[in-house]
Amino acid sequence: MTEHGAPVAAARRARPAAWRQIALGLAILFCGVVMGSAGTMLATRRVLSRGMPPADKAARGLTQRMDAQLNLSPEQKQQVAEIVSRHIKTLRAARKEQFRLLHDEVAAVLTPEQAAVWRRGFERFQRSGPDRPRDHRPPRKNDHWGDAPPRQGPAAPR
Repeated sequence: MTEHGAPVAAARRARPAAWRQIALGLAILFCGVVMGSAGTMLATRRVLSRGMPPADKAARGLTQRMDAQLNLSPEQKQQVAEIVSRHIKTLRAARKEQFRLLHDEVAAVLTPEQAAVWRRGFERFQRSGPDRPRDHRPPRKNDHWGDAPPRQGPAAPR
């Protein structure tokens, strides 16, 4: 090698190739995306698998949080709990009605074969929705909504 080529070759050996740095950076980024996605999926599944608490339990929880923030009087607590419970029941009934309307309107534009597939998928969706019975799992140690009712029979496979 010539005198002028020796320092260039030594510099190339001392520093990794730029493509290796880029590949390593992309690999780290990819691993972060995979880990973040998996964590989000697990956390979302855990929250959604709990279902919605009964209206009175949800009303108590919301009333307790409001009391902590607003320092409600005992009379206010009772009134707020009744109002919240009543509206939660109304909202759930309205949601059920809207889902029924959605099902019926979509089914009306489908062929009989498509409607059968739609009906099965819709029923599966409703069974996994927030209003399903909560006896599908034993209560967890740190259950956000308190104690779940005892499990009856074997749990449904997931």
